[in-house]
Amino acid sequence: GCLENSSICRGCSLHIAQLQAMANYGTPQAMAAALFESVESDVSSRTMRMTNFPASWIQLPEAELTKKIKTLLQKFGHLEQPPSAGRSPNGQIVATATFKDSKSAAKAVETLHGVDNRTEAEKRRVNHAPPKDTDMFAVFMLGIEKPIKVDAEPRVEYDPEAGTESE
Repeated sequence: GCLENSSICRGCSLHIAQLQAMANYGTPQAMAAALFESVESDVSSRTMRMTNFPASWIQLPEAELTKKIKTLLQKFGHLEQPPSAGRSPNGQIVATATFKDSKSAAKAVETLHGVDNRTEAEKRRVNHAPPKDTDMFAVFMLGIEKPIKVDAEPRVEYDPEAGTESE
């Protein structure tokens, strides 16, 4: 349930505050739609999708695969629930995981996306050729087509007109 130590959990208190702020929507249907949208946005900001797993992982039973994925992802933060994995219609394994906070999810995406999954033996077999897309983790935030970058510091941008960097 949502009760933690007889108090409302952080997520629920956030949604209650949003409901109170949405009272000016008028109809219960409009309020429910707005609340659903805010919950969807919150979950999407913490949920990632992964494909292109190492060859050795693909052969594993589903329970072992999800355990490996969980062990990998927990290095970035706490998961809200164990990851789920299944096969897409084309046979590709797709896993989904939701973190308790969006910063952990974003850091996992930034760190894992594009990592070469080949073993040293696999790299030697192809004479250390660069990895193909299918040899690299593909990790995305739910609802976003490409990975996002997380800047630890304020981003410095180059202003071509002034010829200077600015924050």
